Amino acid sequence: MRETNLFQIFTSRMNREGKSKKHLRDIASMIEISSDRINFVELENKIKGYGLEEEWAKAQKMVNSSNL
Repeated sequence: MRETNLFQIFTSRMNREGKSKKHLRDIASMIEISSDRINFVELENKIKGYGLEEEWAKAQKMVNSSNL
C-alpha cells in the first residue's frame, strides 16, 4: 500500500466517517500490514497539513501496543 492511498483512507475515515475507535483500529491494521512499504515522512507531512496528528498518534499507539 502506498502512503498516498493510506493517507486518502485515513483522511476519509477521520473527516467523513468520524473518529471512532473502529476506524483507528482499521488504520492501525493497515499500518501494521504495510509498514515496510509506507514512506512515513511523506505520509506524516500530509497528515499534519490536515491537522490530524492526534488521530494519527492514536493509530500508531495501537500498532505499537498491538491493541488491534
